[in-house]
Amino acid sequence: MTAPTLLRMPFLLLRAAMWLGLAMSLAYVLASLAALLNGYALPTAAIFHWADWLRAAGEHDHYAAHFLLVIASLCAVAIWLSVLMGSHSYEPELQSLDKFLKTWGLPLTLCLFVFSMSGTWAGLPRPGDFNSASIGGLIPFSDANGYFSAAQDQARDGYWNGMALRRPFAAAFRSVLMTAAGFSYAQMLIIQVVLVSVSVWIAARSILVWRGPLACLAFVALSLMFSRSFLATTLTEPLGFVWSFLSVACFVESFGRRSLQFALLGLALTFMALMTRMGAMFLLPAVMLWIVCCFGDSWRKKVYIFVAVIGIVGVGLSANFALQKLYGRGADLSGSNFAYTLCGLSIGQDWSSCPVRYADEMKRIDNTEKAQTDFLYSKGIENIAKDPATIIRRLAVSAELFARAVPPTITYGYLRAPASKWLPTSIFFVVSIIGLIILAINRPSGTEVLFWVMTMLAILVSSAFVYYDDGMRVMTGSYPLIAALTAAGLFSRHIPPVHEIVRPAWRWWGSLATALVLFMSVPWFAHRIAPPAAAATAVPNQQLVFGGRRVSGFLVVADDQPLPKEVPSLHLSEFAKIVTLSNNEIYQPLLKDRTPQLPFGFIVAPRMEAGRTSDNQFIVPAHVVLDKNVQAWKFTTAEWSKIEGNSIYWVLVTDAQPVDLPAK
Repeated sequence: MTAPTLLRMPFLLLRAAMWLGLAMSLAYVLASLAALLNGYALPTAAIFHWADWLRAAGEHDHYAAHFLLVIASLCAVAIWLSVLMGSHSYEPELQSLDKFLKTWGLPLTLCLFVFSMSGTWAGLPRPGDFNSASIGGLIPFSDANGYFSAAQDQARDGYWNGMALRRPFAAAFRSVLMTAAGFSYAQMLIIQVVLVSVSVWIAARSILVWRGPLACLAFVALSLMFSRSFLATTLTEPLGFVWSFLSVACFVESFGRRSLQFALLGLALTFMALMTRMGAMFLLPAVMLWIVCCFGDSWRKKVYIFVAVIGIVGVGLSANFALQKLYGRGADLSGSNFAYTLCGLSIGQDWSSCPVRYADEMKRIDNTEKAQTDFLYSKGIENIAKDPATIIRRLAVSAELFARAVPPTITYGYLRAPASKWLPTSIFFVVSIIGLIILAINRPSGTEVLFWVMTMLAILVSSAFVYYDDGMRVMTGSYPLIAALTAAGLFSRHIPPVHEIVRPAWRWWGSLATALVLFMSVPWFAHRIAPPAAAATAVPNQQLVFGGRRVSGFLVVADDQPLPKEVPSLHLSEFAKIVTLSNNEIYQPLLKDRTPQLPFGFIVAPRMEAGRTSDNQFIVPAHVVLDKNVQAWKFTTAEWSKIEGNSIYWVLVTDAQPVDLPAK
């Protein structure tokens, strides 16, 4: 076997994998359509109940991403060795792969992301799933439930809760998705994962033109891994991903075309990403400075560019303020939880420390979030002024730990998916570093180099402030940029001429303006068309909740009983594994002490009473889940379990009676 033939082997394997993936994606689409026609409540998750090997495929879906990283890395090495040997045998393979991805890249990405998210609904015990935020992918919990109930309760009352007002752009985005889905939780998640996967492919398509098909595949694989944990949740991370991925596409376009318009678009989308899921606080200033430094060939033009940059941020802040005034009550709470982080850093600890240390003083101030955050900000500044060395040491350690944690996070996910000894992803990072060194030696564009230096430094410095406060989650909005840089190391050809990278900027600006209009108007529209709220009553142990599409959850049946396809359902053993993986029983026992009488439903349903927050999950009789035509229920509740000092999350419904919706 000759050396050129041997170097073609990774490409042959990759080509076979691509066509196999296309065939499997087509089969998955057909199976989902068949399940839909056969009345399955969750058609994209139906196949996981049809065969054990399909369940195994769903449990190990991340291996597809790891395979792509490894095989793309081997192909990149094969190209470099071929160039050293003076061979061009790889060029037909690259052209074929390029053509394949331009045709089938989007549908493959869609299927990969929907398949991964749907496995959560099938009760697959996957360690990488965020079951503590979305139990089984259908029961939002903790912060995720706060954002979910904010959209539901805003439709009822016309305003968001305090948690949602911390991030008005995220709250508006969630309201748009919930309204588009008719307030169905499952359908909203499908729309969400489609938006995320489409934005991933838009970024990947730009990388395909910029650095070639191998970098494109690596970017898609990394994107799946670091977004996988969040796809089935109502947290702000998946919404922030949409803007972050789109910003990557615009920045890449700005490199290839040296386009100020796309650089400004990247800035606007970065602003949207950070206002949706705050994290890298210094990233936005870094991008602003980069644009001013690298665009404009005279001081006059740079002044105009500076005014444009400030104008974009000003419009964004004005939109944020407008959302606060339209759908909020009380003070502006945007980013208010950073006060806890800053105060914790000032004493060398995390966000939870200051409320404990200053508990007595906080009792003497107003019991409002605004008063508490103002107090914590003042204490943080006071502590830093007295002892700046404490926060400096803390920041240095935090930045180092973040840098060490990034590679496993972007390859295995926020909640680490199991590794495979047959797919060593470390190969990818070795090849990527070599590739980036080669690119640096070949004198790349100074504009591009400055962008990566400034943004990566901004991300690193930002991480120092938040690492100890679940920083790997807080910094999720930065991962698309990090993935784009690392994937670029798998370059496979020269950058095509500028005329090959053609995407009119005005369409992007128009889409962004449309999104802002939807954010401003859809929550109002949702409130106008929603059923009227019921009058709040003080009846103990009674809750009025909406039914029908607004109910989300599972029917749990005995292991020896068939699963009904008409409603989302799990066997008791599957449900128990999910509850164990979630670790939510540290707050309140669900199955630990006793098991509800089978079959039972475990659901979340928004409250009908005006001004009441939809905080609870419910253990309900089976007929509540099975009777989908009932639009409203009156629940009589009882305490299920309790840990002294903790809140009550789920309650037992001892009686559920259908009631009429209030008349308009």
